Amino acid sequence: MWGYIVIGVVAGLLIAFLLLMILFSFSPLIAQLLDPIVISFLKDVVGPVSAGFGGAVAGAYAAYYLQRKAQLQKDGSDSARALYMAKFIYIEKMNELLSIKQQSFLPHFDHKARFCIIGQLPEREMSAQPVDHNLIELLVAQGAGKAVSDVFLAEKRYIACFANFKARNAMITSYREVANTVPLDENLVVSFDQICRAVDPGVIIALYEFTEGLIKNVDDAVESIRDALRGVGEALDRQMKNKGLPNVEIEFPDIDLIKRAPPPFFTKESLVEFILKEKR
Repeated sequence: MWGYIVIGVVAGLLIAFLLLMILFSFSPLIAQLLDPIVISFLKDVVGPVSAGFGGAVAGAYAAYYLQRKAQLQKDGSDSARALYMAKFIYIEKMNELLSIKQQSFLPHFDHKARFCIIGQLPEREMSAQPVDHNLIELLVAQGAGKAVSDVFLAEKRYIACFANFKARNAMITSYREVANTVPLDENLVVSFDQICRAVDPGVIIALYEFTEGLIKNVDDAVESIRDALRGVGEALDRQMKNKGLPNVEIEFPDIDLIKRAPPPFFTKESLVEFILKEKR
């Protein structure tokens, strides 16, 4: 604001001086009131210098104005890009988790021993790109504290899913090394009852607890990503629209795959009871 005031004062003084010079030039009566040497000095020295200085001020102001306008446009474009790229990243992460859920979890949800039927899981996330920190700054500027929390929580839960997948892969490998030693029955299959008699109860219970917790963690991560998408949209979509900036608005279809997994057949207590019964 002070820059505009200074420019205005300088420009006003220069304009007043130039008007005064015009008045001296075309009004001999007024010009007689001043010494001719003073008038000549004003016309030949001060006038050109003032005109040049005024041009320099005007040029500097114009350059500042154009630079400021270009910077605002760039900031707006960067903000819009941070928003829609964050949406794309979260959609990619949510789709990845839903694909894993569909392929690895969903076919076994109704099995009473789904915790030991679910096989190997991906150990590395496909979408490793983090959300742009410019998005956090935009949300903070809007006072959207919950959206900031949702963004960080979604990121942490997504990464944690793959750390859990890796840990479970090690558990299921160790479990199957023992389970595979159980002889086949007359139908050429191995029943869960036979496995419970062969495998250490602690291994089965640990695998149960970890796998069921992992299924819940995937559902939590999907929910957090949806919350993050909603939060950033509610905080920033209208702002981008009002500025005429490009944006992508996300719809949230209510599909069965997004719903939480059904509860397992066993509780921990009923599983312990079942194993002890088979061990007798």
